[in-house]
Amino acid sequence: MDNIIATFVTAFGLAIGSFLNVCVYRIPKGMSISHPRSHCPQCHHYLSFWENIPVISFLILKGQCRECGGKISFQYPLVELMTGVLFWAAFTVMGLNLYLLLSVLFISLLILISIVDIKIMLIPNSAIYFGVILGLILMALEGVSHLQGGAMMLFLFLGIRIMGQALFHQEAMGMGDLKLAGIIGLFLGWKLGMVAAFLSFFLAAIFILPLLGLGKITVKQQVPFGPFLTSAAIITLFWGQAILDQYWSLFNR
Repeated sequence: MDNIIATFVTAFGLAIGSFLNVCVYRIPKGMSISHPRSHCPQCHHYLSFWENIPVISFLILKGQCRECGGKISFQYPLVELMTGVLFWAAFTVMGLNLYLLLSVLFISLLILISIVDIKIMLIPNSAIYFGVILGLILMALEGVSHLQGGAMMLFLFLGIRIMGQALFHQEAMGMGDLKLAGIIGLFLGWKLGMVAAFLSFFLAAIFILPLLGLGKITVKQQVPFGPFLTSAAIITLFWGQAILDQYWSLFNR
């Protein structure tokens, strides 16, 4: 039975990934995510059902629009696969319960935010509002630690923003990053929120320091921080408590 449920959850994740691709394309443009139906952005050909099957349609069409031959970005199958795999992983770790539903919605939100931030270096407020709703639901179910987590993450990243502006005389942390940190803390609670914060800086260092050393970017060059925060939040969602337990065990030897 678990295998059947896991298959259904994965398929659902693939479908949600397809929807996220629509959101990634339309939300930054201020377009409706429901109308018109899916179409080729180049020739505006409306996609039939078989042209809109997650991953499979991309393979059948060989990454091209059936009508105009325009290339379909690899982003589409990658987002679909990533969402499907993460939904499967969430079910494997959490089982079938209300927390799984909230978690996969949170994961979907983080994927959307990450890709939009990479593409246009902006985190949509509509995504933040949805994150606040998810966090408040968890706070109602599990307690005030989630509100504490949101506040602590906001103040931590606000402090980094102020310090960065003082040191580099330019915006070092965008307001979108502050809001994202807040909803991550609100969802995870203050303990796991701090784990996610640490991991986000660790991941950023792994990515940015080599690029600085190679001269590919400069100290004052803006790099979207959202993907590091979202990646850290997903890692923490799955393994945050284990990381925290391992950390505390170092002081109890």
